[in-house]
Amino acid sequence: MNNNKSLTPGSPSPATLHTPLSNLTSNDLSTSAHSWEYLRKQARQFENELEQKLTSYSKIAAQVGRSVGYSKEGEGATGNSSEAMELELEELIKKLTSVVNSMAEVVDRPSTTPTNPSMMHMLQRHRDILYDYSKEFKKTKVCERGRIESSHRMTDMIIEQAYETREEIGRQRNILLNMNNRMNRLTNMFPGINSLIDFVIEAANRAINNRNDHQYSPPKGRANLKSILAKSYSPLFKRTLDPDSEILPTAGANEGLYAIFAAFLDPGDEVILIEPFFDQYIANITMNGGVPVYVPLRPMGDTNKIMSSRDWKLDINELRSKITSKSKIIVFNTPHNPVGKVFSIEEMAEINKLAEEFNLMIISDEVYDRLYYDPDVHERIANLPGAWERTITVGSGGKTFGTTGWRIGWLIGPKHLIGAALSAQTRIVFCVNTPLQEALAISFDLAETNNYFENTIGEYTRRREKLMKALTDVGLPYTIPQGSYFILANTAKVKIPEDYPYPDVILQRPRDFKVCYWMAKEIGVVAIPPSEFYCEENAHLAENFIRLAFCKTDKTLDEAAKNLQKLKKYIEE
Repeated sequence: MNNNKSLTPGSPSPATLHTPLSNLTSNDLSTSAHSWEYLRKQARQFENELEQKLTSYSKIAAQVGRSVGYSKEGEGATGNSSEAMELELEELIKKLTSVVNSMAEVVDRPSTTPTNPSMMHMLQRHRDILYDYSKEFKKTKVCERGRIESSHRMTDMIIEQAYETREEIGRQRNILLNMNNRMNRLTNMFPGINSLIDFVIEAANRAINNRNDHQYSPPKGRANLKSILAKSYSPLFKRTLDPDSEILPTAGANEGLYAIFAAFLDPGDEVILIEPFFDQYIANITMNGGVPVYVPLRPMGDTNKIMSSRDWKLDINELRSKITSKSKIIVFNTPHNPVGKVFSIEEMAEINKLAEEFNLMIISDEVYDRLYYDPDVHERIANLPGAWERTITVGSGGKTFGTTGWRIGWLIGPKHLIGAALSAQTRIVFCVNTPLQEALAISFDLAETNNYFENTIGEYTRRREKLMKALTDVGLPYTIPQGSYFILANTAKVKIPEDYPYPDVILQRPRDFKVCYWMAKEIGVVAIPPSEFYCEENAHLAENFIRLAFCKTDKTLDEAAKNLQKLKKYIEE
């Protein structure tokens, strides 16, 4: 029996079918007979190869900078690898271009009439991916030399701060890891207040069990989530938001921030941060070639007494003094972590005026936007005159619904800014978790109908009062937060035994690290040292504070209040 099957007219030859795609020349691709499905297979494989090699190339490009600080041999070896990778990428881009052109020829053939809309859509998608990969490759080549220069500076800083021996580095690292593990085990024993709201769990169950959406999502995000976000936020932004071009779901707010910096920063660009700040900002900026510049909030009242977060002020003249020709972005956070400050319209107007004067982009980190306390109201800097076109607002499903492990956030802004962030995000994660995007969409829909946001504010207000009462009873002054779920407490009056044994890694840090370590070990209350949210130069501003969170159950807060009583014997008036 003859088992040889005749080839369908127009399909590739057996030799071509069994040739690795990466080994085909551009000429092979243009002269081989192609079926539509075979061309799609080629395109997908080249796209996958390009994605992998671009990731490797980015790492090699970064390694060139790191190698320079250590040895000439390292620089040369990595540099050669970088050049070889460039040649491979250029050839892959040529091959993908040839395939996409062949796909266009298939669509244009008379035999393909009437034109299949699905084929046109697929062709456009592959064209978009080709464009994005080509742009990413060019951007990485341009950034490579700039990263080398910044890596010189980073390497010098690391060497200056390093321990004398490799063994000591390992020992200190293990001490820190062990301490972090103990801290994590302790904090995980005490669940958060919203461990998960029933309707949020039900939303996740519905999304996972009742849908077939378990494959890749469109890079732009799920239509359901974008639509419900547009519906929910359009009144808050005082405009009708376009769900397709002005909203971008992200893999958590942090990834959204990273995508913004990846899209807009060139090597050496400066990003102004208002201290204290979310500590992830630093890595997000520096890994994309940017340079952080710091301007602190300063408490205007007596921090040895109970004060309001509105008394923490930004000196607008100090902010102006930090703006240079290299300044590109200012990061703004309200309601603020960890101070709890809700910026007023007047304060935001001053920031917006400077951004307009110096043509700065604004990143408004508003992950706690649904959590503010009477009589304060959260306003949005993007709503100020002229601010919309230069502002991206960052939101968080994790903070909104107590689902931080879902890693779903979003960006809201004008089309030209969101489009650039989308291009970067497509290369970072490609797309966001599919079923949990749907779950978040369902959660928003249910939240709007059962007064979830209003009820949450009421519940957090009660828990805020509970923690503030515990601190008052002990005699610790604190800052009353206008928003978020954090309280800064002043521990200046707490006198820790001078001979208390700290690990070396704690001894080298500011006082607040020592207080937090001692409290976790001896008092049974875990707090965060806020000097971690400052640059080294300004860390002293936070050394007498600790950050406490009241996003906990009544049982946990009651136990914390009981344990805090142990502090009384260590407080000196």
